[in-house]
Amino acid sequence: MGKVQILFYLLLLSNFSFGQGWPTVMRITDSAEYRAMEPMVDSCISYLHHTMPQDDFNGRIEAVEFLDKWISGVPYIVVVQREYLLDATDRNLELTTQHIAGKLAFLRSNPGYPVNSFESELQGVLWMLELYETGMFDSSDEMNQLIERRNRGTLETWLRNELPKDWITHTEE
Repeated sequence: MGKVQILFYLLLLSNFSFGQGWPTVMRITDSAEYRAMEPMVDSCISYLHHTMPQDDFNGRIEAVEFLDKWISGVPYIVVVQREYLLDATDRNLELTTQHIAGKLAFLRSNPGYPVNSFESELQGVLWMLELYETGMFDSSDEMNQLIERRNRGTLETWLRNELPKDWITHTEE
């Protein structure tokens, strides 16, 4: 009996060590359950920022699916993706999720900022452009224009004009 238990624990440990994927986000109705997942969300955000598609393609797909499902269901954060973003990415889930990851990273690091802050949107766009520049995505005129604006130093001004006037910036606080 002792050998069976040891084998069971070894099997369990090996599954834990080698099978650490992202958890499945089921239909959750309680905000507390979403909050309990926040450490995993932080880990996912960091993973998406620091792991490029060529480094771990399948892992990124799983992380994108996890974060997309989590953000789609979380009741206390509402992220509206702007039309300029959907047009530029051609609604590519990986690029749009990278944008959300950048926004969430900013918001998690700066809890005093609202979701509709210019700064969070800017960080989301910058993270998205960084991922796009890996060359793993089809070329897009809109994305290339965003990169040109960033390189010329006009991205922030352009982005302010694209966002609704009621969005908040740090100078208004």
